[in-house]
Amino acid sequence: MQCFDIVPQAGTQRDPATQLHVLKRALCLSGQRLGDVIPVSQIRAYANLIPHFGQRADAHLTASNSFEHSREFFLNKYFDKNSYFPLSL
Repeated sequence: MQCFDIVPQAGTQRDPATQLHVLKRALCLSGQRLGDVIPVSQIRAYANLIPHFGQRADAHLTASNSFEHSREFFLNKYFDKNSYFPLSL
């Protein structure tokens, strides 16, 4: 499991245009990604993440490498109704 932090957006925790939370990869002091192995019994739901490109996307990104090379992501609450209602509050 990879860890992410919520990025505040101008006084709120959601992007003003999309109303989606913006997440940034959590990193150790060494710059390595922060993650953990957890038991399957502790998984409550999956999350759908969309790369957040900003003003311009890197030309080297493809569908197969965009998750690895992106630093920020949208937490997609529109993916299914079970995600939409709790994330819309």
